[in-house]
Amino acid sequence: MRIVCFLRSLGLGGIERQMSGLAVILKEAGHDVVVMKYISEDFYRSYLEENGVRVEHIDKKWGSLGTSLAVARKLEEFSADIVISFAPSPGLKACYAKLMCRRKFRLVVSERNYLRRFHINDWYRFIVYRLLADRIVSNSHAQMQHIISSFPMLEGKTSCIVNFVDLEKHKPSHRHHQEGPVRLSVISRLCRRKNTHGLIKAAKELKDKGLSFHISWYGSTRETRYLRKCMKTIEKYGLKDVFEILEATRDVKSIYEETDVFCLPSFYEGTSNSMCEALASGLAVACSDVSDNALYVKHGKNGWLFNPHSVADMAGTLEEIISSRRETLQAYGRESRLIAEEKFPIERFNREYIGLIEDLSKAEL
Repeated sequence: MRIVCFLRSLGLGGIERQMSGLAVILKEAGHDVVVMKYISEDFYRSYLEENGVRVEHIDKKWGSLGTSLAVARKLEEFSADIVISFAPSPGLKACYAKLMCRRKFRLVVSERNYLRRFHINDWYRFIVYRLLADRIVSNSHAQMQHIISSFPMLEGKTSCIVNFVDLEKHKPSHRHHQEGPVRLSVISRLCRRKNTHGLIKAAKELKDKGLSFHISWYGSTRETRYLRKCMKTIEKYGLKDVFEILEATRDVKSIYEETDVFCLPSFYEGTSNSMCEALASGLAVACSDVSDNALYVKHGKNGWLFNPHSVADMAGTLEEIISSRRETLQAYGRESRLIAEEKFPIERFNREYIGLIEDLSKAEL
């Protein structure tokens, strides 16, 4: 099969990481695979090319429809049999390209976030998906059920395929941190929906109580108004010694190895790549009680769940973490690894996507 994986960019992020991994999996399964993108960010290009996957950049021009026309021409040139898109904007462009393309192909669109409510642009997107997409794949059960309950006519074409983790790359470290402040790390894009500012406010309450801790947030990629707001609040509250915002990095493995507890305070999520990796790395996890998080983080067993809209609840949870014995954190981490081995093996991801492609290949165009 000739398969196109289509997304905005190959920049640093969970969508890009999962799509790149999927492209390599499909290539190793014997398919002819090309990754197409229309934003000039190439964090994962070298990884793809080293694994024999070609990358095509499409110039973004004349708005969404102009870009879709350029995509349609590339799909015809490649003689695509199946197109897999990740995220809403590429999904819509792939639908438009399907209308414009003289060659028929099967289209799989992917929903990577959990949306608590659908707005008018979401309703439009799912109407287009109903008409033009062959399958809708969510990476969280919560989003899948939300789609089906909101759009019952999509039930037959909507499914869930949860993220995979490289369980050999991400595995527990043998280091045991016994001294110093409890180290919490966040590996996530720095933006409003990830709730950086709320975590900063919770950190202030902890520092005011004289607690010993350190929070590192890895995810800054460029200067933004939200970043400036967060940095200003850190300075205002005198938190520079306990809360640092750092640039996004490729070397996430070493971050997990130096961390006591992984934290993710998002207002909403799909299935977070970094949370999955943290679980595989044998870390206790503290995260917001949204989407599918409670399927993977069991409160009092391998981590903590909190209300991301309540600074007091976040601060209370973090205080409980900081007060925990290191042996408890390590026991939680061992349980996290067992959950990751059950939920996120690449073999399961591989099997489910290959099965999806085989089903589509058998259906008449």
